Amino acid sequence: MFFELGDPTSICEAFMDNFNGVVHKIPRSYIYESKLQDEIKKPGVYFLTGINNGEHKLYVGESEDVLERIKSHEKDEKRSWFSDVIVITSEQDYLNKAKVKYLENIYYDLATKAGRYSLEQTIPTKSKLSKVDEGSLVEFVKKTKMMISALGYKFFDEVEAMDEVNNERVYFYFKKGTQQEAKGYRTKEGFVVCRGSYISPTETKSVHSWIKDSRATNKPKIVDNYLTEDLSFNSSSFAIGFVTGSSRSGNNVWTTAENMKLGEYIGVY
Repeated sequence: MFFELGDPTSICEAFMDNFNGVVHKIPRSYIYESKLQDEIKKPGVYFLTGINNGEHKLYVGESEDVLERIKSHEKDEKRSWFSDVIVITSEQDYLNKAKVKYLENIYYDLATKAGRYSLEQTIPTKSKLSKVDEGSLVEFVKKTKMMISALGYKFFDEVEAMDEVNNERVYFYFKKGTQQEAKGYRTKEGFVVCRGSYISPTETKSVHSWIKDSRATNKPKIVDNYLTEDLSFNSSSFAIGFVTGSSRSGNNVWTTAENMKLGEYIGVY
């Protein structure tokens, strides 16, 4: 891996031997660096990534001129949350408009299935390619995923549970009396609330603003008060707040199937 400006906190480029794909990591504050003129003023796919109100967010896009597109995002107040841009380009003009449109859809689908980041966009249109081009892009996607992960970005990596017993994932539950309302599991990044969990339609007046914002952002993922897909949070307390619409301690509320509180399970008390 080669660091463009000699500092891993600035612009970085990742290469692989015998591969014409290039992955660029660009902090928001470096978008107007002159060196980018030759590097990303070309067709490519890009990812805006950042954290907003404790939630990891991602936007997947494509352009025939990536540099100008990300400059427009930098000026857009709706995209004020992103801190870094990951850009995929190619050498020898391998990527063109049709290929980057195809890749945009593939990367969006992979990030959605991984479930680590919240994506706020419509599903990108998938362009039609020849079987030969589709086949060549399979390896392109595989290698660029590896390079992005090596740069420290995990939006394609599926979430792994922290707790297992006899190779079975340990789930934690939120119950009202004997009625199960929601379930989830711990991860290295925080806590996942599982699809099918009941999400309270009401909120308390004292609920934290980031919980309120997250519930509003993810409203399309809730149908008839039930969550339609797994959602990741950076803590068990954020997760239970999302579920109940109130500010509560995850360690006190989530319990195992045997009614052991999460805090007791992990040895907090």
